[in-house]
Amino acid sequence: MAGRAKTDYSDPALTHADCNRVWAMGQALASAYDGQMAVHTDLAHSTHIAADGAAWQDILDGTGTMLSDRVNPLVITPEGVLRPFTFDFAPQFDLGTLEDLAPGRVDRVMERTDKLGNLLQSALHYAEGEESFLDWFAYCRDHGQHMVA
Repeated sequence: MAGRAKTDYSDPALTHADCNRVWAMGQALASAYDGQMAVHTDLAHSTHIAADGAAWQDILDGTGTMLSDRVNPLVITPEGVLRPFTFDFAPQFDLGTLEDLAPGRVDRVMERTDKLGNLLQSALHYAEGEESFLDWFAYCRDHGQHMVA
């Protein structure tokens, strides 16, 4: 759940069985409409996410030279706050504000990705124990909220 759905609905958005069905349906639609329409489902199996930890290496070891190397997608709230991955990511992981992207100030934003790297490392570790399809960005968001609590 994200945004108002978190307060308006008490049940989880998708169960593990729902995620499996959504992923299978997405694959079926992608195959049926191949070449005519692109179909993408924002779910990946936890074993694939854990096995592809190298995809996050730029943020895990801080080697990415550009902000987009380290955090993609980057969400900008209406207040100009730079937030990783989802609009409702825990504020403790905010990277700064639009003003921080001015020349000479970007290093401050880049330094704040260290905390996010620690979160990703922990989330990757926990994803190894899952056996289901995950919305990775929502999974990291929820994991971050649990780390803060």
